[in-house]
Amino acid sequence: MNNSSAQQDLKDLKKLHHILKEVFPVPFTKTKRFGWSTMFTILPGGSTVTFFMRSKYIFTAHRHKMPRNVKNEMYRKMFMDWILGAPPIIGSVITYFYNADGKIYTAITNELQNKTQLDSEPVINSIEPASVGT
Repeated sequence: MNNSSAQQDLKDLKKLHHILKEVFPVPFTKTKRFGWSTMFTILPGGSTVTFFMRSKYIFTAHRHKMPRNVKNEMYRKMFMDWILGAPPIIGSVITYFYNADGKIYTAITNELQNKTQLDSEPVINSIEPASVGT
């Protein structure tokens, strides 16, 4: 994958993260926010809806050939959030504090940013000149 597709994926993931975690302000606070992830888990089966919305993270990780340990950690967090968010209403509270979306978003964006930095760095040939006898 080239650098421009990684940059576009970073923008797409930021939009998804905003939708899932930062759309609505928490009343009486200035910095706390919640998103559709919390809203969906209020309803029965809403945890499954957010699980499928998060599949964008997984598809992006596969497309950019991220390390297996990163993908496994993403899977684990997605499944934990799916299970914890299954009970309506209480699941919303639990998943709000577990913050799987934030953890997955941070992990994948860090990997993509590292990858784009490595792709943009020039390759330096480090051949040292041979020393002539002293």
